Amino acid sequence: MARPGVAVVIDPGHGGEDRGALLSPSLPEKQVTLAWARHLRSALQQKGIAVMLLRDSDISLTLDERAALANAARPQVFITLH
Repeated sequence: MARPGVAVVIDPGHGGEDRGALLSPSLPEKQVTLAWARHLRSALQQKGIAVMLLRDSDISLTLDERAALANAARPQVFITLH
């Protein structure tokens, strides 16, 4: 059951050439933020909340692109993961 008027945008930090911190020799932060964002999206959607991820793959987004996408979605909640 969808919750009318409730929308969340999740911004998994980093992506593309920006790996973020290296959490182990083979685990960049960008992989963790994306996995965490996907998990959070699933949990929120199960509660009937509309969710948009700013990136759902390993792509680069500038800060301006992130802001434009988030603003266009007009969410009630914006979550950035780092």
